[in-house]
Amino acid sequence: MKNRLIRILALLIVFDPCQGQFPDTSSEPDINQWSGRWFCIASYPSRRSRDCRCSTTEIRMIPLENGFSVINRCSRYKNQVFRLTSSTGKAKPVKGYGNTRFRVRYFWPCHVEYQITGHAADYSWALVGQTEKKYVWVFSRTSYVTSDTYDIILRVIADQGYDTESLVMTPQNCDNP
Repeated sequence: MKNRLIRILALLIVFDPCQGQFPDTSSEPDINQWSGRWFCIASYPSRRSRDCRCSTTEIRMIPLENGFSVINRCSRYKNQVFRLTSSTGKAKPVKGYGNTRFRVRYFWPCHVEYQITGHAADYSWALVGQTEKKYVWVFSRTSYVTSDTYDIILRVIADQGYDTESLVMTPQNCDNP
C-alpha cells in the first residue's frame, strides 16, 4: 500500500495532470470516445501479431445494438512486399462491468474477452488487456507517443501487474521497411 502511494505521488510530481494526459484507470470509460482509429504502439508478442508493422484497430459503433465492430489491421513485410492482413469482430459489453470489459467475437462460436485497463483523460492513449494478463496492448490516437507519455504508460501497466519487459514496440514506419 505504501509503495503504491509513493508511485502515485511520484506520478503527480513528474507529471502535470492539468495537461490532460494523466491516466484514468478508475472510472468507467465513455465508450463513445473509443470510436475511430487507434495505432498499436506496443503489445505482448503473439502469433497473430508476429512481424506486424503499422498495426491499427478501428472501432465503429453499431447503433441500436449496444456494441461496436473492431477491425484490426497490420502490414507484414516479407520478400520486399507489404501484405495487409485484417480481422473483424463484433464486441458487446460484459454484463456487470459497465464499459470496461468487452467480449469480441471474430468468428462463431469463439470469442475473446478484453478489458480496458486505463486511458488518458483526453483519450489520446489507452490500455487494453485480458483479465489473465496474458496480453496487453498500448494504443494511441497517433502513430507515436512521446517518451514521457510512454514512461507514464509503462508505470500504469506495471502497477496493474503486467510485465513491462515483455512489451514489444510496434514499428509504425510503413514507408521505410
